[in-house]
Amino acid sequence: METDIVDSFWTDCGSLIFKWLLLVTIPVIYYWLWSRSTFVQLVNAIPGPPSIPFLGNVLDLYVDRDEFLKIVHIEWTRKYGNIYRAWGGSRPVVVISSPELMEVQTSMGKQTRGEEEKALYVQNLHRIGQIVMERGIRPWLRFDWMYKFSALGRENLRCVKALHNFTNKVINDRRKALQEELYDSTTESNENSNNNLPEISNDSLASSNELVKEELDQIFGDSDRPCTIQDVSELKYLECCIKETLRLYPSVPAVMRYITEDIHVGQKYGLLEIKIVLANLLRQFRFSVSDPSQPMLVPSSEVVLKPKNGVPLIVTKLTGN
Repeated sequence: METDIVDSFWTDCGSLIFKWLLLVTIPVIYYWLWSRSTFVQLVNAIPGPPSIPFLGNVLDLYVDRDEFLKIVHIEWTRKYGNIYRAWGGSRPVVVISSPELMEVQTSMGKQTRGEEEKALYVQNLHRIGQIVMERGIRPWLRFDWMYKFSALGRENLRCVKALHNFTNKVINDRRKALQEELYDSTTESNENSNNNLPEISNDSLASSNELVKEELDQIFGDSDRPCTIQDVSELKYLECCIKETLRLYPSVPAVMRYITEDIHVGQKYGLLEIKIVLANLLRQFRFSVSDPSQPMLVPSSEVVLKPKNGVPLIVTKLTGN
């Protein structure tokens, strides 16, 4: 009787241990196979923070909103570059923080490169996809060292090098075009204005306020007429202030999308609206802070970027308005 009880006990223990081993082994095997898949290897070829199994980088980002913003947009960008990847569990996220890199695909549509060169780029891109599929059905090529010395691996290297050369040329072309546009815009502005625009510097809010006020006085004088489209085009310094503010504190610090087509944002309309609103406000009020020596605002990332502790502004009605 006692022997039967002991046997039953050990049988139950063995069954329980087997079940636990099964519960542990299946996820481990799954993760091992998943982590060595072509998809994961391609994603991990992009620089990024080290991740832990199943959780990825979730624990790194389990912080306050302002600390999250600092890590994602400042620390990791400085450490890993303008394109880096992170893992939200088993879902990869690729962060692009360089405007030039985001404009590469759009720039291809312009006459910056020859049609033959662009056709070769598309051909290499298509071939890369074929190579990935061919490697996936050849188990022996899953080993990097074997793939590297295979004919398929060498072809992949040539295609990747050609793609990088093309994208680098496009980026350089775009940079030159932007520099020329900036130069032309500055030259035109200087020719159409009696006084050169003041340079953007780290002046205090009070100094910037005065420079914008001077520009508004030159355009509107003592008139209280509405701001027209022509007026907006002449508010050069105000536009510089708006753009510098948006550069330091973008309203939407990040956009997460599954990209299936080109995305166009109403940036020009938004800038036009901001200039009109600010022009009307600055013609009637003066904005200042109690202590300009205090450190800059701490941003907090929610749906849009907001100051963590508000904006302590002093608003004063201008005399004669």
